[in-house]
Amino acid sequence: MRIKATIDYAIRAVLYLAVKGEQCSSREISEAMHIPRDLLVQIAIRLRQASILAAQSGKYGGYSLMKKPADITLYDVVSAMEDEPALPGQDSFCEVTDKGAAELVVGTYQMLQTGLEKSLASTTIEQIAEKKAIPQPEFATA
Repeated sequence: MRIKATIDYAIRAVLYLAVKGEQCSSREISEAMHIPRDLLVQIAIRLRQASILAAQSGKYGGYSLMKKPADITLYDVVSAMEDEPALPGQDSFCEVTDKGAAELVVGTYQMLQTGLEKSLASTTIEQIAEKKAIPQPEFATA
C-alpha cells in the first residue's frame, strides 16, 4: 500500500507543529520537513478547513494547531486530504465472472478497510510525537 504524497506531507506538517508546540512559518515547516512550500500552502488550506490548523497571515504569521495533539488522529488528517482512506470496493469487480471469488476479495478488502480506519482513528498525533505505544489494529475474521 502506498500513501499519497499529500497525506504524507500533511502528517509531517501536523506532527512538526505538535513537536514544536508553537506557531511556525510555512518556510520553516517546508524546510524542516522537506515539503514543497507551494504544496504545503495547499495542504494547509485543507487542514484549516478541517479545523486542524490555524493560519495567521502577515510578517509574523504562520501555522499552528487548532487542537491539542491528543485530539487529532491520523484519521482526521487523512480525511482532511481525501474523502476517505479507501480500498477498492464492490464496483471495481463488476466485470469479474467468478462472483464467488470476487465476494471473497471484497470481503477481505472490507475487513482491511475496517482495520485501517480503526488504526487511523485510534492513533493520535500526540502518540506519534511522544513515541507512545500505538494501538495495533484487531482484524476480524471474514
